[in-house]
Amino acid sequence: MENYSITYQTLNLRCQKHTGYKLRVPNNAIFGTLNALGGIDQIIGAINTDPAYAALAPFAPILEGVLRNPATIASISGTSGVLGSPYGAGTGYNIFNGEQLDPYQGAGASVLNRVNSFEVGYKGVIAKKLSLGIDIYTYEQQGFTNFTAIGPAYAYTPDTAPTGALAQSIAGDLAALLTPGVTSALTTQYTGVAAQLNGLGIPIDP
Repeated sequence: MENYSITYQTLNLRCQKHTGYKLRVPNNAIFGTLNALGGIDQIIGAINTDPAYAALAPFAPILEGVLRNPATIASISGTSGVLGSPYGAGTGYNIFNGEQLDPYQGAGASVLNRVNSFEVGYKGVIAKKLSLGIDIYTYEQQGFTNFTAIGPAYAYTPDTAPTGALAQSIAGDLAALLTPGVTSALTTQYTGVAAQLNGLGIPIDP
């Protein structure tokens, strides 16, 4: 089993190469990447503005706190999708020419670049009316080194089925983190309502 590490902004994405040459992508890496791209702001914004999510609006601060907590990413489990290229899952490619690139393939050795050039020319005026310029040159370059990738790149390919499996998996992990906050908020709300009713002579157990 070989370990690969891909760094995206502040997120360290670690994948493991298993039998079958598939680089499975951890769900916590996908979760962290989406958050880094502004996913939290979009989710909270939708809850606070879309009437379809009006029932969730009172719990938006709790959800935002959980999503922004750095410790949350460690609670996300499972894997979704693979890293690969047009040459197959787990196979890298050269982003400069699109060719397959093995992770252990070395780059070409640097060579001395030598340029030989020679130029001769003439410029003058004929009959004080016509300007004439003639240039003859030769240019030779030897030992040119192509700029290329020194390591393979991988593209993410999501799983094809079942649809929504990634969202359901992450939602299941987040539910355990949201429950204490939601329970506390509901308890506080219930206690306040019970106190008001008791004050009106309506006995309610707080």
